[in-house]
Amino acid sequence: MREKNGRNTKKIRLILAFLGLSFLFLHFSITYLFTSPLKNHQNENVHYVVNGYIYPLFWQNWSLFVPAPRDNKKIEIKFKEAEGQYSDFIDPLEKHYQVFNWLRYSPQGKVVLGFDNALWWVYNDLRKLTTPWGRKLEGLQEKRFRQMNGYWTLKNLVIGCFKQNYEGAFLGATVRFTVHDTEFKQEYYLDIEIE
Repeated sequence: MREKNGRNTKKIRLILAFLGLSFLFLHFSITYLFTSPLKNHQNENVHYVVNGYIYPLFWQNWSLFVPAPRDNKKIEIKFKEAEGQYSDFIDPLEKHYQVFNWLRYSPQGKVVLGFDNALWWVYNDLRKLTTPWGRKLEGLQEKRFRQMNGYWTLKNLVIGCFKQNYEGAFLGATVRFTVHDTEFKQEYYLDIEIE
């Protein structure tokens, strides 16, 4: 009887050792494929398996351990409802921040990071205009801004926000782009019309 139990214990240990080594082999193989210069993007199945394993479990960026960075740039949007009438200003990112602060490992982290990158793009284009802040962007400066990529990025953000919050046709919006200067503890804004 002891001999039979001893054989069963050896079999169980061998099976567990085999499974453990198999897992380690797969783990290091997938890690190698993910980090290799060959890149696995040519084969869609390999790409799906490798990224599906690495990203949720091992990919570490700022969103894994710390809160989303509150940047010193933000936008508020008021939508045109009828001729001359606008809704109140809304912050399109507020609910994403709330969800992300409640549940760190959520897709909202990527939304916040993407939104932040888009605001940097818009801000850099607005700085190129060398226009004074604290007013509505109009005239030649507005015409130049409408030809820049920042305008189209901002317009896509606004239309996406409109589709999430309203039904019907998009009639236009006013965007208040605000920058908080931490050194002088002041806020600067520009109001931008989106058509």
